[in-house]
Amino acid sequence: MTELEKIKHLLQHFIEHTEEHAQEFAELAEKAQKEEGGEALAEAIRSASQKLKEAVAILKPFV
Repeated sequence: MTELEKIKHLLQHFIEHTEEHAQEFAELAEKAQKEEGGEALAEAIRSASQKLKEAVAILKPFV
């Protein structure tokens, strides 16, 4: 296996893992939103989740 193949293999794993975290972030945002004073935290979590999805979209074409 070449170094490039190893990198692509690792990226595939990282992408899958990141997609799982993005989903978990969405669930946390929902929970935070329901709590008094949790609106700002929920929005921050949603923003982070979106950025994770954007990072995945950049890398996916390469694996």
